[in-house]
Amino acid sequence: GRKYDQDMVFPSDYHIPELRGEAKGLKEVLKERGLWPEEELRLKEAQELISQQPDFLAQKGQLEEII
Repeated sequence: GRKYDQDMVFPSDYHIPELRGEAKGLKEVLKERGLWPEEELRLKEAQELISQQPDFLAQKGQLEEII
């Protein structure tokens, strides 16, 4: 699978000032990856889609990161 180096917050020069530095939502992350379809997804479907991405599968849990 493809590995992504993707920021999870909007950049400081984002075209919508109110979103600068704010966390991206699930829809935005999937759109940037080209995975958001023309028709809308339900939240459960979007969560399932992102959870199957190789970089999300490889991510350690917060407790594992601390240990």
